[in-house]
Parts: sequence; structure tokens; C-alpha cells
Amino acid sequence: MSLENNSRAASASSALRPFVRLALAAALVLILSSSALARIAILEGPDPCYNITSHAEVLVDESRMLGFEEVASPAFEDAFTAIGSDSVRIGVVRAAVWHRITLMNPRQAERWVLEIDNAGMCEATLFYPNASAKSAGICVPPGSSEYFHPTPAFSLDLPANAERTFYLRVTHNGSIRFRALLWQDQAFRVRTVRWAVRAFLVEGVLLGLAGLWLCVFLGTRERTYLYFVLLLVSFLVSSMTRNGSGRLFLWPDAPWWADHSITFTGMLVLGTTLLFTRAFIRAPQYAPRYDRPLLFSMWMCLLLAALALTDLQIRFYFAQLMGVGAPLLAMLASYSAHRNGFTSARYILLAAAVSLVGVFQYVLLSVGFIPTSVWMEATLDLFFIAAIMLWTFALTHRLRYLERQERRRLEQEVQSRTQDLEDVRTQMSKLQRLLPLCSACGKIRDEQGAWDTLERYLRKRTDVDFSHGVCPECLQRLYPDYTEEDDTPAPPPTAS
Repeated sequence: MSLENNSRAASASSALRPFVRLALAAALVLILSSSALARIAILEGPDPCYNITSHAEVLVDESRMLGFEEVASPAFEDAFTAIGSDSVRIGVVRAAVWHRITLMNPRQAERWVLEIDNAGMCEATLFYPNASAKSAGICVPPGSSEYFHPTPAFSLDLPANAERTFYLRVTHNGSIRFRALLWQDQAFRVRTVRWAVRAFLVEGVLLGLAGLWLCVFLGTRERTYLYFVLLLVSFLVSSMTRNGSGRLFLWPDAPWWADHSITFTGMLVLGTTLLFTRAFIRAPQYAPRYDRPLLFSMWMCLLLAALALTDLQIRFYFAQLMGVGAPLLAMLASYSAHRNGFTSARYILLAAAVSLVGVFQYVLLSVGFIPTSVWMEATLDLFFIAAIMLWTFALTHRLRYLERQERRRLEQEVQSRTQDLEDVRTQMSKLQRLLPLCSACGKIRDEQGAWDTLERYLRKRTDVDFSHGVCPECLQRLYPDYTEEDDTPAPPPTAS
């Protein structure tokens, strides 16, 4: 009986085996086709912009020696790996990163723009078969780029119902992070206008604040306001280097400076922040424990700014450490000053905490721990602008303090002069009456009836002092020998 059951089970399994194989083959085909479709960005829907980063494949070329012909050859077909996220975040590397992107346009033929959404990339080059390469980035003069835009952008012509594969090579000496965005041509032009309005608005406000506090410094001659002006100007230049407006308008033909300016200006911002903090909280008086660390950190920021002008990769790591350490030191010094009785230091403490959060987030973004996006890239500027507002409150509070101090000084000066006038009036009132004077000897009778000389009488009641000499008539009468024609000088007066 058992043999009969086993034979039936074996025949049933042999009958089902072709169906199982067919199901497995169908599943494999479905998986392969789905993975292949996942690598193809299909432009469906009426959206004016598509984030096609997740559909791209990446190849890191640390030697920077691979060319387009090699990368596009069948030998490198399997060398690319899928990104699988909405942003590329490789971190701080010195390499060339190749991206392979396949696009399918089921809509009508139209003009598109491929944007690399990071204004700090050194150079991005777009390759596709039967066409010349296009380059853009901070190391490429704006006049040589296809679009006058802070981020690298390239025009693409996608025929209807066609599939095309593009290769993108991105080189950079620092943190490689960006998103690959595909825009409709008209939408991209609107984006450029909006970017320009936002950039000029923020930069205009910063420039206006710097001019305002410069006028305050010229009126008060208080160095703290001058240091704040330097802080505003350094942050303005740093913001322009990071958002790309500096490369477009200030140094369009200086690719070397555009590549090194981001870290350089960032160190200047940290140095001027420490300089302003030390001057505002009066560190030698209210935070003596942190005075020398503040001075040492300021000089370290200047040293790292000089190091940023080199091509050493280690400059990025030192800059990130200083970016976190400088606001933390400013927080500790401000807290110490606040505990020692300097109440205005609370604004500096809050500003240092806000800037620390912004810098820490930017460091995590640079090393690739968090994905990049529009808001993530703008977080540093937003937090630092909030810190600037707190510093402005602190300086306004300081202005009110100086105003109260000046008013107190003027009141004390008025009281002192009023007292002097009262003393003079009292003395004059004592003299403004009839004085009994002896017609023979010239003595004066005082209030008690005692007779005294004129000199003693006035000395007792006023601050007048006397010196004695001899008039010419008395000199001739008393000392005739000194009145010869040789003009012999008279004896000097003697104090009584």
C-alpha cells in the first residue's frame, strides 16, 4: 500500500515540475524586467520637473583616468551599481564619479534641461552617443556653459517614444553630493529667475545690515560693531560662494578661486564669529577662562583659511572639526560670561547654539550621512541668518546700555556743574554787601566785629589767593636806586 502511495506522489510531483519551472522562469523574467525598468526614468505625467537620481547607476573612478569610450564599452556594462535613493551622497572624496542615466519620453518631443543640483561641484560633463560633450561647473567659466545658472545644467532633446542613455561625469575635490533633476525648458528658466530674486534679496539684506552697523561703529567708535560688520561681510561672501552667485558675478574667470573659496570663506566666518564673541562678552573680564582658547581658535581659523588655499584633502576634515568646535567654544564662553553677571551674553549664547545646529547639520550633509535636498542645502544659511538676528538683538541691547551709560554720565556732569555754580553763587552772595573798611589802615570788619586785613578776609571766604609786588610809583618813592635809566628790572613779586 505504501509503495502504491509513493508511486502516486512521485507521478504527481513529476507532473507539477514543468509548471513550477515555468513559474520560476516567469518570476525571474519579471524581476529582471522590473529591475531593468527601474533603471529607466520614464517621463510620465505633466510634472515640469523629475528627480531621476534613483534611476541612475554610478561608477567611482578614483584614478580619474577613464574616458567616455571606455565607460560606455561593454566591458564596463556590469561595473555600474544602482544608486537607489533620491540623491547622490558619496562624501568627501577626490575622484571622478560616472553616472549612467537612461531616459524614456512617452510624450511628445520637447526640450529638457538636466540639472546637477549643487552649485559647488568642480566640473560636470555630459556625454551621449553621436554628440559632443558639454561641461559646466565652478571650474568652467560661465561664458563657456550652456546656461547662465549657478548649478551645472545641460539641454537635452528627447524624441517622442524614444529611449536614450546618457553618461554624466562629475569631478570634485570635496564632498560629492547632488540630485539629478530633469526640467522642462520653460520651467527651468522660471527656476533661474526665482533663484536670482532669492539670492539678491538675501544678499541685499546682509549688505544693508553691514552698512547700518558700520554707521553705528563710525558714530560710537566701539570696536564690537566693527567686528560684527566683518562677520556680516564674511558671511555674505561665504553665502555667495556656496549658492553660486559669486562665481557668476564677482569672479567669473577665476576657477581656481571658485574651487577653494568655499572652505576659505567658511573659515573666515568662524574666525570673525569668535572675534565678535570675544569682544562682545568682554572675555578678559567676564570669561577669563575662555579668553585664551578664543584667541587660539581665532588664529587656528586663519591658519585653516590659509590651508584651504592648498589642494590637500585633509583641509576638509580640519574645517569640519573647526566648524563644530568654534560655535561650541562660543557657547561655553557666553555661558560663563552670563553666569558672571553679563546679562547680554544670553543672546550670544542662543546665537552660538543656533549656528552650532546649522554647522553640525552641514557637516553631516558633507560626509554623506544625510541625503541632500533643497532645504538641507539651505539649512546652514537659514540657521546662520537666525543667529544674525540674535546678534542684532544683542547689539541693540548694547546700544541701549551705552545710551543709559551716556545719559548717566551727562547727568553726573550736570550735577557737578550745578554744584560748582551753587558754590560760586554762595561765595558771591557773601561778597555782595557793604563791607566796613577802615579809612586809615584799610582793614575790614567781619560779622563778629573783628578787624582783619583785606587779604585774610577774602582768603577765608573765597578761593582767591594773592601775590605782592611794588607798583612803579611806590618803587620810585621807596627804592629810588632801582629807577635809573638803565632799565634795571624790578624785584619779582613775593607771595604773602
